[in-house]
Amino acid sequence: MEPLENVVSLIGSQAKLAQVIGVTPMAVSAWKRRGQVPASRVFAIEKATNFKVSRHDLRPDLYPREDWCQCPACRRERGEAA
Repeated sequence: MEPLENVVSLIGSQAKLAQVIGVTPMAVSAWKRRGQVPASRVFAIEKATNFKVSRHDLRPDLYPREDWCQCPACRRERGEAA
């Protein structure tokens, strides 16, 4: 399940998620279509799910796993751009 779908499932609906974090339901639909939550909404969503969906789950490009080494060799090994 995609992270945003997981969030919607936990909250109950896209409309309820929108209400809880202070955006329009259309905004949530747009994020779902794009497959990415805006960085400015990650913390609100993380809090709304009582941290069941983490910032890493929502935006791993911005919030990599803290236990992962970020050196170029380790990133290459994981298939990430160094």
